Amino acid sequence: MQRKQIYGLVMAALLGSSLGSAVQGAEVNSAALGMVYAVSEASQSAAKDNKAVGVVGEGVKEEAATSTVAMTTAKGVQPVLVSSVLTTVDNKKLNVPQGVTVFDLKRMITPQGMIDGTAFLSAKQFNEEYVNNIRQLAKVKEVNVPELQQFQGEIFRDWNAYQLRGEDAKGVHTAYVVDVALGKDYIQGERAELKLTKALWQALAKEVDGTTAPSTNIRGGSLNLLDSLETAQQATGIVRNVPDATAFATSADSEKMFHTWQFMKDFNTTVLAENEAWLAPYPTSYSPEAFRQATIDGYKAVKTSQDATTFNTFVNLYKDKFVKAIVADLVNHEKQLAKDATTNERAKEKLAMSVKVREGLQKFFDTSNLEADTLGQIKPVNSKLGPALYMDSRMALTFDSYEIPVGSINIIRFEKEGPVFTFLATNDGDFNYWEKQLKATYGIQ
Repeated sequence: MQRKQIYGLVMAALLGSSLGSAVQGAEVNSAALGMVYAVSEASQSAAKDNKAVGVVGEGVKEEAATSTVAMTTAKGVQPVLVSSVLTTVDNKKLNVPQGVTVFDLKRMITPQGMIDGTAFLSAKQFNEEYVNNIRQLAKVKEVNVPELQQFQGEIFRDWNAYQLRGEDAKGVHTAYVVDVALGKDYIQGERAELKLTKALWQALAKEVDGTTAPSTNIRGGSLNLLDSLETAQQATGIVRNVPDATAFATSADSEKMFHTWQFMKDFNTTVLAENEAWLAPYPTSYSPEAFRQATIDGYKAVKTSQDATTFNTFVNLYKDKFVKAIVADLVNHEKQLAKDATTNERAKEKLAMSVKVREGLQKFFDTSNLEADTLGQIKPVNSKLGPALYMDSRMALTFDSYEIPVGSINIIRFEKEGPVFTFLATNDGDFNYWEKQLKATYGIQ
C-alpha cells in the first residue's frame, strides 16, 4: 500500500475523524480515555473479588477473567472495552504482556454509548471511493487511460485502531496501533494510481509551460483526489493571500511562480521514480510468498526508506530547494508590487502581505525539520501468526525549537486473503518499552 494512503488512514484513525456528526457516542479525548481506564481498573478489581460477568455489545457475556469487564451502577451495567487481548483486524487473538491493556478506538464503549468507527470510515466505502476515483480520472480527456476506465478490485478489506497503555517501574507508557487489512488487488491499485499521476503531470506540464490551451478539467473540481496536482497547487497556494501569485492556472501565471513550478516538476520526477522502483518487484497476481519477497526488494530499492543519512539528505535538499524557489518568486513579485505601491494603496497592502508570508516561510523552515535518527532494515521474522516482515524507525520533528521525538514499528503479514499492515507509533522515550511489548505480543524473537 502506498505510503501516503497508509498514513492518511492512520491520521484519520488517530486524529479523531470519528468526532463528526455521524458518530453516535461520546467525544473521544484524553479526559474520556482516562475516565474509561479508571472505571475499567476499578471494574477489573471488583471482578477479581466478586467473579463478575462482563457484557460486550448486546447480550454477549464473557467471564471476568477474559478481556472485557463491566461495572454495575445505579444506571445498570456500563460496559467498558478495555482488554488484555489484542484482536487483530483479521480477528486473531493475541494476549498482551502483563501490565499492558488494549483500548479499542474503533469500537469504543463508554458510559455514553458505543462509538463505531465503521459509521464514519468503513473499508467498503473507502474501497468504493478509491476505485471510483481511478475510473473517473482515467476518463478525463487530458489523462485518457482507457484500460483503467473500468478499473475494479479489492484494495481495502478492513481497519482497526487501538490505544495501548502499559505500566512498569518507570511509569506509564502509551502507544497507538493501527491495523490495516488490504485486498489482493492493492498493488494493482497502486500501479493504476501511478500511471494516472504520471499522465496527469504530463498534461499539467504542457498546460503550465504554455504548450496547450488552459483546461479546467484537470484542476480539481469534482476530481479532488489528484494528489500530485494538489501538491503543486498547495505549494504555490501558500501565497494565495497575495493576489496574482496564486496556484498555476495558465502559462502566464506560471511565469510569476516560475521557480516554484520548476521545483515541483523536479520533486515530482524524483518521487515518481521512487514509486516506480518500489512497485517494480511485485508480480501481477497476489500470492503471500511472492509479495513478501517483493516487499523486501521494493523496500531496498528506495534508499530514502532504509537509510537515515539518505533520508535526512533528501528532506534537507528538497526543503532548501522549496524555500529558495518560493522566496525567489515572492521577491520578484514584490519588486513589481513596490513599483505600484507608490501610487496604489491596494498594491501597498499586497506588498506588506507578501513580505509577511515570505518572512514567515523562511522562519518556519529555518526552525523546523524532520530528521531520522534510525531507520531499521526490513527483516523477515517468525511470529505467533506466521511469517512476517518487521521494521522500525526513530525520528524527531522540530518546530520552532520544540522537538517531538517519535518512534514507530511496522509489522507486515501476508495472509491468503491479502496483506495486513500493523503500525505502532509512540514517543521516542517509550520506544524501547513498546518494542519489547510488541515483540512479546506477536511472539517475535
